[in-house]
Amino acid sequence: MKPVLKKHIYNLTPFTLLDFPGKVACVVWFSGCGMRCGYCYNTEIVTGHANYTYEDALKFLQTRKGLLQGVVLCGGEPLFSFDDEMLHFIKEIKEMGFLVKLDTNGVNFKALQRLLDEKVLDFIALDFKAPKNKFQLVTKNKTYSYKLFLNSLKILIKHDTKFEVRTTVHQDLLGLDDIQNMVDVLESLNYRGDYCLQNFVESEKNFQNLTKRHDSFDIKKITSENLNILYRNF
Repeated sequence: MKPVLKKHIYNLTPFTLLDFPGKVACVVWFSGCGMRCGYCYNTEIVTGHANYTYEDALKFLQTRKGLLQGVVLCGGEPLFSFDDEMLHFIKEIKEMGFLVKLDTNGVNFKALQRLLDEKVLDFIALDFKAPKNKFQLVTKNKTYSYKLFLNSLKILIKHDTKFEVRTTVHQDLLGLDDIQNMVDVLESLNYRGDYCLQNFVESEKNFQNLTKRHDSFDIKKITSENLNILYRNF
């Protein structure tokens, strides 16, 4: 009897021009996450069961060689259940000739450090969920601390792998003062790259039943002399 291969992947998006800057890519959606951010619209991925094995994903990627440049590891949280099997999966992707982008909340900084040491990541998008005083309020997790995120941020600042920092904005969760505080934190740690402010995407499935605010503040009042602030979907 063949062994039952464990499923880790919720779904595969075969083509995207949006998720890997400057690259034609696909998205591998990992199921599971330790956070329940109010604005998250991937609730089915976060709470649902995985549908595909790593072997399934690799078979799909074999058919995309020469057609795609990159693979985005997204979720959920890809590093939520990181282990040697996942590391081997990413190495297999690299051996096929694909670039690899990781989207992560940064709480599993030990896994991130290992992936950097193995040189299997080409680009990282690090989610800065909230300032310290609102981190648990936004993430709805008392175990995952702000300090864990900061560890990942500090690791990336010292490393030469390309990365960006991004924050999803909804006025019910973060105010202008909060976001400016986050800018100040990035600057104080000598981060000098892109800081992407992403507008909340309305859906019927976000964890906190949030909707678009019609009295939204002027996000472009956020200022920085050292960061390249980008505005997405505003």
